[in-house]
Amino acid sequence: MAKETIDNQNVKSKRDSFRESFAQRYPDLNMDDDEAVFNQIATDYDQYDQSKKKMDDFNNMLKENPHAPGLVTGLVTKKNADGGDFNLIDYLIDELGQDYIEAINGDEEARKRLKASEKEKLDASEKLAKGKEKLAANMEQEDKELDEAMKEAKIKPEAINDLIEWLYKRSEDGEDHEDDGFVWRAIRYDLKKADFLRLFQIKDFDKAVADAEERGYKRGKNEKIDQQKQLHDGRQGGKKNININGGGGAPSLPKEKSRTEQVYSKMVGM
Repeated sequence: MAKETIDNQNVKSKRDSFRESFAQRYPDLNMDDDEAVFNQIATDYDQYDQSKKKMDDFNNMLKENPHAPGLVTGLVTKKNADGGDFNLIDYLIDELGQDYIEAINGDEEARKRLKASEKEKLDASEKLAKGKEKLAANMEQEDKELDEAMKEAKIKPEAINDLIEWLYKRSEDGEDHEDDGFVWRAIRYDLKKADFLRLFQIKDFDKAVADAEERGYKRGKNEKIDQQKQLHDGRQGGKKNININGGGGAPSLPKEKSRTEQVYSKMVGM
């Protein structure tokens, strides 16, 4: 049954959408026969599992044979990587080189070199795959570490966006740009004075925050003492009586916060 929104617009439920899609896929299926519907769903899942296994086997074959991806792509698309027309003989000669020709002519040393070259490419491919897996795992762990650090420092998520962009920003075209994040510019030794100044601030941030909090605490305490002292002096006939709620004298301007205090206040939402 379709759901009705606040605006009285009929919106299909997930159930209705599924029934409609399934009925279009299997027009001869009686959608009111639950047993028939679930049998068809079970059949689809079995076929999906079989297809997935075949695809996994195919992908493993490509991984285990370094020459296979280019060969399969060329045979399917009839194009080389450079866009030219694919030719099987040309591909084998270009991909395997002179050793391939000499091996065909019976040169056993050339055959050994071909096998050694294929093993090197396979090892390199496996190393690259493991590197990608490790990178993905590291990224996931880094996200967890960041979340824990934000909770401990009581920093709001929106306040961390500027830091993330400063560290990791990268253009979609993959080319080097002056406004790339710190990590990318550090790799190519392209850091600027502003980057080092920010690093200096980060290095001493904990101490700066602690000092700022201590100064704020002491200033607040001293201001309270001064107010009480002025009240006492006023009663004794000294300075004019000052009301701590704002009356009795000219208000003093609040002392401007330091840059570190301003930044910290913004980050923790104070």
